[in-house]
This record gives sequence, C-alpha cells and structure tokens, in this order.
Amino acid sequence: MAGIAVPGGRGAASSRPSAGIGVENRVARAVPSWCWVGAITILLSGAIGVAQTPSPSSPLPDGLATSGVSDELAGPPSALVASRPEILGSAIPLGMPLGMPHSMPQETPADAEDDFFTPPRGTRQTFFQKLQFDGTWLAGGSSSGLGLSDLDAKLVVALPAPTRQWPMLITPGWSTHFLDAPGRDLPARLDDAYTEFRWLPRLSERLLLDLVVTPGVYRDFDHSTADGLRVTSHAAAVWAPNRRAKLVLGVAYLDRPDLNWLPIGGLLWTPNEQWQLDLLFPQPKIARRIDGLSHRSADAALDPEVEVWLYLAGEFGDWQWAIQRQDGQHDTITYRDCRLLLGLQRKAIGRLDSRIEVGYVFSRKLEYLSTSSESQPDGTLLLRAGLAY
Repeated sequence: MAGIAVPGGRGAASSRPSAGIGVENRVARAVPSWCWVGAITILLSGAIGVAQTPSPSSPLPDGLATSGVSDELAGPPSALVASRPEILGSAIPLGMPLGMPHSMPQETPADAEDDFFTPPRGTRQTFFQKLQFDGTWLAGGSSSGLGLSDLDAKLVVALPAPTRQWPMLITPGWSTHFLDAPGRDLPARLDDAYTEFRWLPRLSERLLLDLVVTPGVYRDFDHSTADGLRVTSHAAAVWAPNRRAKLVLGVAYLDRPDLNWLPIGGLLWTPNEQWQLDLLFPQPKIARRIDGLSHRSADAALDPEVEVWLYLAGEFGDWQWAIQRQDGQHDTITYRDCRLLLGLQRKAIGRLDSRIEVGYVFSRKLEYLSTSSESQPDGTLLLRAGLAY
C-alpha cells in the first residue's frame, strides 16, 4: 500500500521524458510483467483458500474488524509506499516497497464504537503510538548480483486534527542501506531521512479519507552534495459497504522524473476471524491466523492476548537516491525489483510485536539517470525481521 523519491529529481528536469511518452508506457516500465503475474497468483490463491473456510455466523469482535485500510506496515517509505506501512502505507515515500501498507495501522486513534472502521485491538489512546525497527538482507550472489542490507527505524505519534476521529499521524524515520556491489559505480552506503504526515478524516459512517505527504532526503550523505529532496504523497478514499469489506481508490504522487503518478486501489476483505485479504495494487497480501498458536485472555494486563498470522505478500520495490560517482559526477540512481514474501507475525496486544519474512527478489533493475544505462542484477534471496512496540 509508499515511495521512491528521486533524490536528484529537483535538478533533473531536463531528464524528464518527452510529453509524447504515454502514462501506460511509464507504468509498464515501472512495474515489470513478472510483478503483475505474481500479484494475480497471490490474489487467486487467497480467493481459493477463503472459499474453503466457512465464515462464522456471529459478527467479528469489536477489535478485529478491519479498519479503513489494512494492519501492519507503515514504513518510511522504503519502497514505493513502504516496507509494509499500514493501510495505504506510509505514504509512498522513498525507498520503500511500492504500494500501500496492509491494513490500517494499529496506531490509528479512533473510538471503538465505530461500526465500520473499528480500530485494531491494542490501539493506544495516547500521543505515542508505535516504535518500529526492521532489518532486511538481500544476498549478493555472483559478480552480476547486487547485495543489500537495510536498517529501518521509525516512530509514530498521533494528534487529534481536530478530533480523535480525524487523527493526524506523524512518522519521522531513518533508513540506512548498505550495498554489496563489487565492480559497480555505487557508494557503499545510502540513507533516507523523512517525516510522514498522514491525516485520516472520517467524512461519514462509511467513508474515510487517507491523505499523506512525506518530505524526505534520499542520498549518499557521505559524499554527494546534491540535496536529494523529494516530496511524495497519496490521496485515497476508503468506503465500507459492510463491516467486513473496504473498497480503496486513489492515486500516488511519486515526485520522479520518469513516473510521477501511480493509481492505487482494491479491496480489503476480512471474511472471518481467520482470514484477512488485502487485494490491493500495488502491494497485495493474504494472511491466515494460526489458531493453535493464538489465544485471548479475560485480563490482558496479566496475560496478554497473542495472535499469530501466516501470510503471503507481494511488493513492488522502487528506490531512488542522489549519489556522487567515482569520477566526481553527481547523478541519481534508480533501483527497482519485485518481491514475493512468506511471513510469520506475532501480535501481542499492548506488548512487543515481531515478524520474520523470507522471500525471493526478481525482475531487478538498476539505472543511472544521467546516462539511462541499465543493468539487471540476478534474482536473490531475501530475509527480513522486525520488532514493533
């Protein structure tokens, strides 16, 4: 559900494609065909699995109804909308997986009595909402490969704007990317520094807006003097036809020289307590609760409730940074990939949450903006772990 800032985008107007290039061609270039195939496979797998699971006769308990958008990720934007930001994702900031986060964030302050947008269990009614750390490793492989080690940290706080049902979530974050790229004209380290401002006004009982603006700097802080400033954003409407389904439709502004606008939309569906389907472009996710490892308690203060979820997810990654090349020239690099992930998440209501993921990264592309030269690193293994409180 955000994303890639073009660190050098503000000074590269002359590099923008001509007006004759259609929007369809730009989207096709940004999202490889294999990514579309992977997303369709995930959606079909989820639909088949849910069809085989009977839905309980009683409605979902108050904390389990899907909020306006999905529950789990909201990250800088480390890939077009982020490492799994919440709901529509951390806005599509720079350096995060393309897409919207999966499910409305646990940090969304709202009243539990809301029929169609009930907040997740464990939602805090305080200024502090969440502190999250993630680490991601992509194996380097052969000489034609490209290894990456990412460290991400972010803090989420909330303010009434002007009421708790119209919250403003503020997320400052920092991401560091260590590159293993022998033989390539790339720095050893790249950084993202950003602050996301996300407003969630509730216009009616069934209609919610998700409005995000994320200014950030994405560049090689050790050598490059280019500012690497990008301002990304997205706007989406979330309509709830019933308590189990949410329809999402919107658009993301990426502040890139080659692709400025990207449509976002789809269906968030919780058919029962065991399944959660985020059938969203450009970041789908299907999750199944493991009842044998989950439990609920009458006294959460003494015995915290625990939910364990197994999920299959797709990410369309797209990052951009301002760098200084070996000859001293200032340039901008763009890195894109597609990711298919299998993950396990443990949610302890009011306590420390954790998750681990393993996946395969493919359709990788690395491009220098100044020369339009492009290389295609080999597909590789991905490992990710995260903690959130």
